Order: sequence, then structure tokens, then C-alpha cells
Amino acid sequence: MADKKDDVSKGKPDKKKRRPRRSPPKAESEPVEDDLEMAGGPDKEEAIVRAANIINAARSTEEMEPLKESLPEPEPFEFDRMKKGLFSRFLVVEGMLKDRSVVFEHIARRSDLGVFSANMLIISLVFTAIYGAVMGGFASWQQLGYVAIKLPIVLIATFLVCFPTFYIFNALLGSRMTLSQAFAMLICLTGTTAILLLGFASIALVFTLSTESLGFMVALHIILFSLATLAGFRILYQARNSLLARFGKMRAQSWSFLDVWIVIYTAVGCQIFTYLRPFLTEGPFFVGKRQLFLEVFKELAK
Repeated sequence: MADKKDDVSKGKPDKKKRRPRRSPPKAESEPVEDDLEMAGGPDKEEAIVRAANIINAARSTEEMEPLKESLPEPEPFEFDRMKKGLFSRFLVVEGMLKDRSVVFEHIARRSDLGVFSANMLIISLVFTAIYGAVMGGFASWQQLGYVAIKLPIVLIATFLVCFPTFYIFNALLGSRMTLSQAFAMLICLTGTTAILLLGFASIALVFTLSTESLGFMVALHIILFSLATLAGFRILYQARNSLLARFGKMRAQSWSFLDVWIVIYTAVGCQIFTYLRPFLTEGPFFVGKRQLFLEVFKELAK
């Protein structure tokens, strides 16, 4: 009888619906596109989420470390490279553009300030002379040479006129910044302006060779000079913040006059520029006409 029951039970179909066995999870190396193609609608979105989770889980920190080690770290700017020859002095441009934190650290520690200031002064003279040649070339070949000489004079004269005010007011307001540190900070402003003018020289050259509109050229040079000077002011603020972070917040009051000084610096630069005219028109090297720069702006606006 027991054998018969077993035979009957084998012949009866199983009423309970058997669940299909789940396929083993795919290995991390297998692609997940098949799941995305089979799914549709909301199931596809869930499949995308699952695929993203699988990929993220596969990226362990151990697998990412070799990649990080293979990426080269940028080398810090070295001041010693500027002492190896005449052309190596122009490497200070690389430091100002790419690694200003190292430059500010040297200013704070009073390290190699003489070399840095001298190199920044050289590039300021050379770069502004190049831009001045492009600027004066709009009028004539003679004016090209004149402006190549006068424009560096404008930039350096503005720096020298405003430097005593910058240092004296800092000293009166409690700053312990040395004379060499103040000089190096302000030469950052002058050098950055010159670097930007060199970058704008190619743009100015295109319009110098292709247009005869004096009004347009005046407006173009005013815009380019403004952008270059604003970039210099930004570097000056960064140098200030770097020194404040090193010296502490107690000396932040000694920098409260900086905004006012920037207005003075701008006014002095505009006045020297006005006094050394002409730049874009025919004329002698120096006219010496006494006129306030605001009056020139009124004439240009008419």
C-alpha cells in the first residue's frame, strides 16, 4: 500500500506554484547593459539605479590608490630658478600666474625679496614697452617708439609716487611690515598689470592694424587698461589676505585704508597718463600741457 501511495503522489501535479530560482548575481566585471535593455518603464529606472550602485560598490579605495599615485603632483615654484641667468628672471611670471601662495610666503618670511622685486620690475618695464609699441603704432612709426618709452614711465612713476603713502600709512596704523615687504607687495600690483597688458597686446594689435577710428581705439585701450589694473588690485588683496592670515586678525585694522589708497593710486595713474600725452595721435614726445584727467574724460564724452 505504501508503494501505491508513493506512486499516486508522484503522479499528482504540485498545486503550489514553484518560484523560479534567481540567477546568481553578476560578477563585478560583467557588463550591466543587459539588465537595462530587458527592463522598461519604471523597471528601467530601477535597473539604472541598481547598475549605478553596482559600479560604485566596485570602486573601492584600494583600486583608486594606484590611479592617484600615477597622477604627477605640480612642482612648487622655486625662487632659486630666477638667479640662473638673464632670461630666467622672466620665470617670475610663472610664479605670479600659477603659484602665488609661494610668492606670498616668501614676502611674509622676507626671503629673496631683492631678487623677486628686481625681476618684477624688469618684466614691468619690458611688457609695458611692448604694449606701448602696439599702442603708439596706431598713429605712426615715430609715435610707436615714443609710447614704448612713455608707457613704462607711467606705470613705474605711479608706483613710485604712491609707494611712500602705502608704507607710511601702514606704519602709522600699527603694521610691522618692513620697507622691502611693502615694496614687494606693490610690485606685485605693477607686475600683474604689466603681465595682463602683454596678454592684451595681441588683441590691441589686431585693431591697430585694421581700423582708423580714434574714438574706438581710445575706448579699447581704456577697457584693456582697466581690466589689467583690476587684476593687479586683486593680486594686491590676495597678498594682503595672505599676510593677515600669517600675522593674525589683530592687525587687520592696518589695512582698512587700502580701498581709499586704491582710489588714490588710480587717480595718480590717470593724471600722469594725461600729462604725458599724446599716445594715440601724432605729436612730439612730450607736450607738458597742464590739464586734469577728468577734463579729458569730459572731452572724450562729447
